[in-house]
Amino acid sequence: MFDLLKYFDIKEGYKLPQSLLECLLDNTRKEKLFNDFLLENKDLSKAFFTDEFQTEHGDRDNFKQDFTPLNICKLTALLGGKAEKTADLCAGIGGLTVACWNFNPYSFYFCVEKTERAIPFLLFNLAIRNINGIVVLGDVLTLDTNNQERIFKLTPSYNFSEIEEINGYTLDKFDLILSNPPYSLKWQPFKNQAFKYGIAPSKACDYSFIQIGLSLLNEKGKMVFILPHGVLFRGQSEGKIRKGIIENNLISSVIGIADNCFLNTAIPVCLIKFDKNKTDKNILFVDASKECKKVGKINVLNDEHVNKIFDAVKSRKDIERFSSLASFETIQQNDYNLNIPCYVDTFIKQELPPLTETLNELFEIDNQIKETSERLANDVLSLKGFNEEEKEAVEKWAKILKSGVL
Repeated sequence: MFDLLKYFDIKEGYKLPQSLLECLLDNTRKEKLFNDFLLENKDLSKAFFTDEFQTEHGDRDNFKQDFTPLNICKLTALLGGKAEKTADLCAGIGGLTVACWNFNPYSFYFCVEKTERAIPFLLFNLAIRNINGIVVLGDVLTLDTNNQERIFKLTPSYNFSEIEEINGYTLDKFDLILSNPPYSLKWQPFKNQAFKYGIAPSKACDYSFIQIGLSLLNEKGKMVFILPHGVLFRGQSEGKIRKGIIENNLISSVIGIADNCFLNTAIPVCLIKFDKNKTDKNILFVDASKECKKVGKINVLNDEHVNKIFDAVKSRKDIERFSSLASFETIQQNDYNLNIPCYVDTFIKQELPPLTETLNELFEIDNQIKETSERLANDVLSLKGFNEEEKEAVEKWAKILKSGVL
């Protein structure tokens, strides 16, 4: 991998984001950096520096950063489909945007990221692909205030996007929104017109991110969020929000994938697809928890797994032990609980062996016990050095052991 530290002649990793940002804002230096970089890295299909950033620059303690694995990004982009205007909320360094760009290179991309150290890497990943878009350093939950820290505009050019820092932007509606927000992040609840279904609890603002996303969708928009399973079944205020979203027919599919897919967390996650233009009130549930390959300590979705999941979502049909299309009435009867096992039965019935086979096995085990007991008794009787009282007790015990009646 291209060594940015060596390229900028710096030894301390913490200095890299600022050095990189200064380079990207200088058109001449940026062109040289990108051309030098592409001599070693010609594959633009995945975001660069994901592992390096998560290891060296990520802030998991404060922002719960878990960068999205490559094929989960690909699956999310496939589920989202084509779009003219795309938003990546909690964009990190652009993994979801790049995955989407593979299918939608001419979409306009609006990326929001709260971590200042991630912004230069995000700009790098977008500009080297000549993307048209806006990058906002700021908080997704307060986007409507237009009071963000820094805003960067990317304009496509001959080879690479030109980057300029601007003072403001127009917050528009989007055809597609993708997001892998920080899971169950604590927050200080506040009122926002986007929170039309209720305010998420202070211990977990997952539904705050979801409602902000829904408020930014146009009337036919689609949205795919990567979330912890708790959002599917947690009660109280979250249960009321979930009920409102379901009753407004905004959820299209719920897909559970394998646990241990992320570098720094083993928790299983689900992908929820929202759709403002649904033609029915059903929700498709997919249990893809077994669709993975073990690679070291991590479970990895390969292309075969991604395609199987995507095909199931596209067909919206029942597949035994894999997917189930549940009616609104069924979900209502389940008190708006979206927990996947409520709808997809993955139990495999074990056939009982013939009774004669079981009896023969028991008979064989009984014979083995008798043979072992007799050998043990003989071994004990062969021991020397007992006094008369001990010898009598040992012979009595050996006789009982040989008889098989304890």
